[in-house]
Amino acid sequence: MAQFSLAEDTKVVSIDDVASTMIDLIVNAKYPGGTVYKIDTDGGVVVDTGGKLLPEAGTSEIMERINAPIVELMKKERGRGS
Repeated sequence: MAQFSLAEDTKVVSIDDVASTMIDLIVNAKYPGGTVYKIDTDGGVVVDTGGKLLPEAGTSEIMERINAPIVELMKKERGRGS
């Protein structure tokens, strides 16, 4: 597995932004349980609902490599994968 690191000049999302986004997602119940929501300095986007990556998530080869362990675990937990 390729190694990823964080450069010192990398922008990081504040804890408050992440928390308020999570509260908003829960309170508004816009997505079903098990949804994977990515939040970064450019905003947030739904990456997965029910084990299917959404095209609007902007998944590139790098993002697919980063998300692969998470997606694989979700498939196992839902009985859909190896």
